[in-house]
Amino acid sequence: MRYTTRETPSGDYFPYFLKLLDKPHLLIAGSTGSGKSVLLNTILYSGLIKAPCDFQLVLIDPKQVELLDYKNLPHVLGYTDSVNGSIALLDHCIDLMTKRYTQIKRQGEKQYKGSSVYIVIDELADLLLSDESKEVKRRLQKIAQLGRAAEIHLILCSQSPSRKTIPAEITLNISDRIALHCLSAIESKQILGIKGAEDLERCGQFLYSSPDGYFRGYVPMVAKTELKSRIDYWLN
Repeated sequence: MRYTTRETPSGDYFPYFLKLLDKPHLLIAGSTGSGKSVLLNTILYSGLIKAPCDFQLVLIDPKQVELLDYKNLPHVLGYTDSVNGSIALLDHCIDLMTKRYTQIKRQGEKQYKGSSVYIVIDELADLLLSDESKEVKRRLQKIAQLGRAAEIHLILCSQSPSRKTIPAEITLNISDRIALHCLSAIESKQILGIKGAEDLERCGQFLYSSPDGYFRGYVPMVAKTELKSRIDYWLN
């Protein structure tokens, strides 16, 4: 994400650069219409500045809406809109992660030096409320625990923040979280561990939680024409 606006103690806002793609994993959640899709598109737009050899995507798109435009990009290692397809892609990512750990060990390094892979899931609830939820959860938990050193990262999105759709087994290893407007303090606590997101403006305002603390800001928006231009550049 190129920049957002951050609130000062006096209530004013100033431009703030936030490198979300540098985070180990990221959770984005909020109610319907709160700005989650705008934020996700802005993050992906920022990543598409990079060449496919540096920025790679695994797209899991149960809603079959937000990620379709990216499906055929050369950056995309895999795309699915089904639960079984999601399990297969997550298995592929775990295999890749294992191979990268072998390479790290052989080279005596602590971090994989190569392309970053981002597993983008929109909508997480559709997977974790399915009959195969245990299988999905087990795989996501493993990637959340071990993916960082292998440069394999999760970007998880949900408009249904609850204990079932944002389980502690996964979020325990996701230190960077963004909550947009929520319907209740309970939902806010489920995302961030604190209340407050229920008081945000209904569209575009967020609370960001990281190991450095919390701050409130506004989501930057990339125009649809600009986003299409970036995608077309790589497709043509």
